Amino acid sequence: MRHRLTPFIPYLMLALALILRVQDPWPIQQLRLLVFDAYQRLKPRDFDVAKSPVRIVAIDDASLKRVGQFPWPRTMVADMVDRLRAAGASAIVFDILMSEPDESSPDRAVKRWPDTPALAELKKAAQALPSHDNALAAALARARAVTAFVLTAERNADKPARKAGFAHAGADPARVVPGYAGAVPSLPMFEAAATGNGSISFRPDRDLIIRGVPLFARLGKTLYPGLSAEALRVAAGARGYLIK
Repeated sequence: MRHRLTPFIPYLMLALALILRVQDPWPIQQLRLLVFDAYQRLKPRDFDVAKSPVRIVAIDDASLKRVGQFPWPRTMVADMVDRLRAAGASAIVFDILMSEPDESSPDRAVKRWPDTPALAELKKAAQALPSHDNALAAALARARAVTAFVLTAERNADKPARKAGFAHAGADPARVVPGYAGAVPSLPMFEAAATGNGSISFRPDRDLIIRGVPLFARLGKTLYPGLSAEALRVAAGARGYLIK
């Protein structure tokens, strides 16, 4: 009996391997992820900062110590955008969400001041000052800027602005990219002024480690680019995407 079953052992092993691959249970997924992590530690991808065209303007401890607490007034961010544009930036990409008005703007700050006769004229003068958000929107319009939005599992009616056209060859990419039910976009004035608009959403693996960021995502049936893809498109001056 043993000798009769011996020729079938490779086929049984192949069938077991196919079943495990199709079912893909969590232990197999975890093993695959651990192997991937081991490759990253043994031979990480070479990266030469000096040769990279990308520069990061970081909100770090040094900048907070020099400028002050965050969030900064958007007039200051507008000045930064103008300086980056003057320095020749091909794309100025925001990986932060700007979905609410700047509360330090004079027209909004005065609303929290008490209604007293002594402050009446001052409040009137402050409300006449330019809005910080308008200043930033104007700076974004002068530059090649990319704003950000977040896609969420919670359903809502918000829809981020799409700045690029989409075409595809082969299977419909909407069937395979991550799907979401809702969104938290940046302020409409910022989206309208920007050249690009990309998602900063991601999904960690089951062990809560982030190993990848999607280039594209889907809100309902609509495709949207990730922030990195949109940054490359704007920097290259392309008008849309062809997904294969």
